[in-house]
Amino acid sequence: ILFNPLFIISLSAGTSAALIMGFVFKFFYGKFSVIGISIWGALVFNIVQIIVANRVFVKKSEIYYLLPPGIFFSVVSGLITGIIAFYFIAKNKTLRMRE
Repeated sequence: ILFNPLFIISLSAGTSAALIMGFVFKFFYGKFSVIGISIWGALVFNIVQIIVANRVFVKKSEIYYLLPPGIFFSVVSGLITGIIAFYFIAKNKTLRMRE
């Protein structure tokens, strides 16, 4: 089923994460590396998931208790993803970031 609750939550969170990573890359690339941009994306993804789930489906404030562990694990996963992306970009000569 295409438009089930998980699809709507993932689509909104993924779109928000992509937009914030594009924003951070465009305006703050000197202050945040690929790793920092990845962490921002993971943070926004998890926060938007909780907000959308609360506003659209669950409608109980107790869901916000998931934010602290979600933020912790998003930083960890964003860090790991960013490190992998950093080394992939460093090894691949055609994927150079802004100099």
